[in-house]
Amino acid sequence: MTVPRCKTLVIDGKNLTVRSFFAYPGTLSADGHTTNLLHGSFLELFKHVKMFQPATTIVTWDSKSVFRRVIHAGYKAGKRGTMSDVQFASFTVQQKIFEEGLTALGVCQMKVEGVEGDDLVALMVIIPENRPAVIISTDRDFWQLVRGDQVTIYDPRKKMLLAGSSFSMATGFDSPEHHLAFKVIKGDKGDGVPPAVIRMGEKKAIEAARHLKLMRADELVTRDPGGWLAVEFEGFDAALIVRNFKLISLHAAVMYQLPQLVHLRDAIPPKPNWKRFLTFCQKYKLEMVAKAYGEVDRLI
Repeated sequence: MTVPRCKTLVIDGKNLTVRSFFAYPGTLSADGHTTNLLHGSFLELFKHVKMFQPATTIVTWDSKSVFRRVIHAGYKAGKRGTMSDVQFASFTVQQKIFEEGLTALGVCQMKVEGVEGDDLVALMVIIPENRPAVIISTDRDFWQLVRGDQVTIYDPRKKMLLAGSSFSMATGFDSPEHHLAFKVIKGDKGDGVPPAVIRMGEKKAIEAARHLKLMRADELVTRDPGGWLAVEFEGFDAALIVRNFKLISLHAAVMYQLPQLVHLRDAIPPKPNWKRFLTFCQKYKLEMVAKAYGEVDRLI
């Protein structure tokens, strides 16, 4: 894999911490407290920083989407993870400690109440000054954000970089826009987004998506969502297409929530401080993490 030049590394915080929590052994502990999420998340973070050597590293955090619930009340309604109550309690405690450590590191963290973390990732890679940008996540929802070699995605599980030139071969879709159109038609069962067309198989939906012309949401200047779409395939309910586009398109989500997000554009991250992070590691007895940081301290 050829590692691209990267100005901004954007990390999906929830994706990182959940993967680390399950990937690293629950036997990792300090003073009787489980530290698998902490060890896994910090070690992965350092590995990605060392690999891509970004000028800026950003971690985004999740919150329940307000505007999507207004559009569709069933959006992520009752969605549960696979954690037991005991696991969830441990996860919650460790994530708060991880956030404390990121502050000590000087990593820019972004969370906005009522705004999903995916939307914050989209905002960061849309900003021209942040490009070229690499997104770190295994979530396919980010496929729609790929833009040539300016916005790419690194999947830590597959150890694969997804760029515009490799998109079709890696995903089976013609382009990021084609994949977005497919999801608009099929919906997203996991997020509670119903299909726009009932009883349409995957193969037919892939073909139909080639005929559904979705205008580039990152170039919109209109406030009329009906003007964002030109439907050229018979049998679709235009209202359902528009609804799903507003629920699924991350570029559209940024446009809808821009008043809540505009202040993030010029956010100034805290400065890295080795002594502050060393104190943090000593506090939580994270000797392995402190040692790993020593190998990348000049890159953060």
